[in-house]
Amino acid sequence: MSSLTATLRPERPDDKDAWRGVAAEDVDEVPPEVSRARRRSGTRLVGELVAPYRGRMVLAGLAILGRTGATLTIPWLVGQAVDHGIRAVRANDPGPLEAYVAYLVVTAFVLGGCGYAFLRLSGWVGREVL
Repeated sequence: MSSLTATLRPERPDDKDAWRGVAAEDVDEVPPEVSRARRRSGTRLVGELVAPYRGRMVLAGLAILGRTGATLTIPWLVGQAVDHGIRAVRANDPGPLEAYVAYLVVTAFVLGGCGYAFLRLSGWVGREVL
C-alpha cells in the first residue's frame, strides 16, 4: 500500500476518524474544562482567520452604525417636518418643509450607501475567510 493510500485509508479502524480534529466530539456530556478549552480554541481560530481583515471589519461595523443612525433619523425627521414644516407652510413659508424633505432625501442616500458598503465589505471578508 502506498503512503498516500495509507493516509487516505488507514488500516486500523480506530484511526479512520483521526483526521477530524478533536477526539470525542460526538459525546453529548463533556466536562466543563473541555468545553471551555474547545470554545477558547474555536474563538482563537476565528480570531486568527479574521485578523488580516480587521480594518475592513471595522469599516463594516461603522457602515452598520451609519445605517442604523440613518434608519433612526427618518422617523424623527418626519416628526419634525409634521410639527414645524406644516405649521410654516400654513403661514406661507414653505422653506422649513422643503429643508426637511431635503434632509430626508440625504438620509435615504446615507442609508442606502451604508447598507451597500456593509454588504460589500462583509461579503468580501466572508469570502476571503472561507
